Amino acid sequence: MNLKIFGHPSCVTGIEVILQGNDAWTYNVVMLRKSGNKITIGKQQEEIKSTEALKAFIDKKAPLILSLTGKGIIHKKIVGAGEDASIDSLLSKALPGATTKEFCIQLAQASSGEAFISVVRTSILENVLADLSKNGINAISECYLGPFAINNTIEQFGFNDQLLISGQSISIENNVIKTIVPSAEVSLPGLQIGNEHLSPGLIIAFSSAFSCFSPAQKGIENSETLNGLKEEFRAKRKFERTGVTSLVILFLLLLVNYFVFSSYRAKNNELKAAYTLNESAIEQYDTLRKELAFKKKFLEDNGLLKHSKTSFYADELAKDLPAAICWSALRINPLKTIKNSEENVFAFENHMIDINGKCDQSAELNQWMKQVQHYPWVKDVLLINYTQSQKNEPGVFLLRLIIK
Repeated sequence: MNLKIFGHPSCVTGIEVILQGNDAWTYNVVMLRKSGNKITIGKQQEEIKSTEALKAFIDKKAPLILSLTGKGIIHKKIVGAGEDASIDSLLSKALPGATTKEFCIQLAQASSGEAFISVVRTSILENVLADLSKNGINAISECYLGPFAINNTIEQFGFNDQLLISGQSISIENNVIKTIVPSAEVSLPGLQIGNEHLSPGLIIAFSSAFSCFSPAQKGIENSETLNGLKEEFRAKRKFERTGVTSLVILFLLLLVNYFVFSSYRAKNNELKAAYTLNESAIEQYDTLRKELAFKKKFLEDNGLLKHSKTSFYADELAKDLPAAICWSALRINPLKTIKNSEENVFAFENHMIDINGKCDQSAELNQWMKQVQHYPWVKDVLLINYTQSQKNEPGVFLLRLIIK
């Protein structure tokens, strides 16, 4: 069967409960499966004697649609029963004096202005539901009385105007059941529905299941137990769908997070690789930067970054040097002696000139020192040392000039 059906469960089971009196009943069952827009008949079985045996034909996650037929169900055709009529008024027309606590009722539209009212004792329905629930069969989404589930399939499959089902002769007019009368005639050998062969005894179970895929009439309306099971099934289905949706959303979030994390991890690995390749260059740069800072400080501390006046000082001192004085050494910014210093560490005495020399007469040396004292760039002139071994030999001196 190829039908355009979307948004419905992939599997549904229709069960005809055939009441036999004295709290006994048998089952006819048909399972339908939907794949895309195609519906196929799965498991099917007639005259299942026990609920325990029925469990083998049930998918606990699939919705169940029941149809109660047989003894204890009354059908009455009335006029003027609109869909908005109250349950109490409908029951009073079918069974005057009966109450909705004692009986469950179903309304099925027939021809214009007419309708079938079907009733069954509440205790019978509750016994059936209790037996099913006891065996873990409680995913019930609807329950019909009599053969009226067929109304959901007549238009789709074009049933004949007359059907013989389970000892009942059913006439059809305008795609709805018109009359239901007991019949002793034997049912037809079988029906062909599309490419599927279906036993006449399974038509009600099949129509019950198919109502899940088509606009369906209402079943029993006033059973608290049944309504509770239906609501529980709807809530469970909603929870499962919400759970699946949540899992899909969570999966998508995790997938996005994985790709984002992978992207950042790849970038991080690239940066680490680049850093590793350039780490030695960075270390070399740091070493050179420290050496540059050290040398710059060394030059600044020793005044080597300023304009050099070494030649100027030497020329100024030499131009007025008396002939009686002879220099042996002229040290401008002399090397400083540092105790306990490391090797290759140099320091200079800035703003200082040391002069070593000889002088024939000390008076000449004193006169020249006074002259030097008046140079504008000289702050002070100090005679550090003067020695003369014999009178007829020149004296040896060490003279220190402090430069401004």
